[in-house]
Amino acid sequence: MIHEPAGDFVAEPLDKPLVLISGGVGITPMMSMLNTYTEKDKNRKIIFIHSSRNGNIQPFKEQLTNLAQNNEQVDYYVCYDSPTDEDQREKRYNKEGHIDLDWLESILPTNDADFYLCGPMPFLEAMVGQLNRWNVPKEQVKYEVFNPVAILGAEEGQQ
Repeated sequence: MIHEPAGDFVAEPLDKPLVLISGGVGITPMMSMLNTYTEKDKNRKIIFIHSSRNGNIQPFKEQLTNLAQNNEQVDYYVCYDSPTDEDQREKRYNKEGHIDLDWLESILPTNDADFYLCGPMPFLEAMVGQLNRWNVPKEQVKYEVFNPVAILGAEEGQQ
């Protein structure tokens, strides 16, 4: 049984398209949102964008592919900054490099959407900057920092 995501970082049930953009392991809460909306709201358009190093370490790759293939409401895009030779041969990604505004404008039908972002701080700073340049209203951009190292205290020299 699927339960709704809980906590402060939860997608609101609105009429605008839902754009989920994740970097690295920031994909984890996005998968919960994606699963919830494909189960409970078949009419809301969902664009799922993930950035990863390459296909060897991309989490949830098969689940995302299956969800997109089995749900008309879902468009799924992946960006690899260092694709493997196999990624390149099999064309396992939509963009090489980093997510940028030109690419977002080419794959998203509008900037009038609800954007949810999750990933490490540099990723979030870059994404928020791109969306600001695209004039997405701040109230339509929500984000959560996903940094397990900070939770462990390793950033402060604790080990």
